[in-house]
Amino acid sequence: PKIFRNIIESNIYSQYPEAEIFEVEDYTKVVPQDIPNKDWDCWGTSYINSKPDAYPIKTYPKFELEREIKEEKRVDPLAGLLEGMAALKPGEQLWLQIRATPILGDKEKPWIKEGLEIRDKLVRRPEKPRPKPMVQEAAEVLVTGKAPGVAPAEEKEIIPPEMKLTPGEREIVAAIEEKIGKFAFDCHIRFIYLGKRDVFFKPTARFAFGFFKEVSTQNLGGLRPDKRIFTKVKSVPFWFLDARRLYIRKRRLFRYY
Repeated sequence: PKIFRNIIESNIYSQYPEAEIFEVEDYTKVVPQDIPNKDWDCWGTSYINSKPDAYPIKTYPKFELEREIKEEKRVDPLAGLLEGMAALKPGEQLWLQIRATPILGDKEKPWIKEGLEIRDKLVRRPEKPRPKPMVQEAAEVLVTGKAPGVAPAEEKEIIPPEMKLTPGEREIVAAIEEKIGKFAFDCHIRFIYLGKRDVFFKPTARFAFGFFKEVSTQNLGGLRPDKRIFTKVKSVPFWFLDARRLYIRKRRLFRYY
């Protein structure tokens, strides 16, 4: 909304004084609005977290090296994406959208609680016992003869569980704690590749997949395609209405933009 324009611009200029901001034409309006049709085709998907929300993806500070290292050794995670877009032919387009909505508290999306539970599980901290129903306590008294609320003596370990973590586990715990300490946003990420049928070539969109691989890691979080949004249908016996189902899915995907 335009009412937030000054706030957004001031925040960008404060971090990037040399940035240039200007309004452009809505790119979604310069193509036919009935894609796919006889002249245009499309292919796309959305991206979701590959692990629970508490696991962080690879963010920009992870790509930066020490300041004393030469500039040419720095890695730009956007380079492959921008180069791929620049190589698109006339009649081809790729739209990538990232929508971020602030999360106004853990009650809206309890990802902080989830992160703490994952952390405690990794460091092998015992879970707090939940209160038992009175009926269950009465039954245990009859069976065991022990008074309710009397817990067995716990064996104290000399080495704390945190000291038994491997270096990889320590890295995961530190990354989760760092993420849940930040202000959070609920993000929706998607892209669509459009093209006229005489130049449309589905493998062209591979460079977009490469960009999302750049921010994914094996031990922490990552982004993966949402199979529910793929412009692909699972064939049923005798390929019943496959073409029609695929057309409807592509049309619905295009309307999302």
